[in-house]
Amino acid sequence: ESMMRTLITKTACDFMRMGLDAQGAASGAVNMLSNILGTEAGIIVVDNQGGVGFAKNTPQMPHAYFKKGMSEPVAEL
Repeated sequence: ESMMRTLITKTACDFMRMGLDAQGAASGAVNMLSNILGTEAGIIVVDNQGGVGFAKNTPQMPHAYFKKGMSEPVAEL
């Protein structure tokens, strides 16, 4: 599994530590994986402020989240 070999979740955390928000970290991590290995993947990232980020380079990846203050969950393909 390329996501495990590249420590993609740690990469996303490192991007947030460098100042990116959850969306920036998710996009950066998937772009890095795609550029290095050409692998299809997706990731959902939640930062310490409750921000949610999602990125994928696949045709479809179901994802959903619901957080405080939302009246409806977000659910997409």
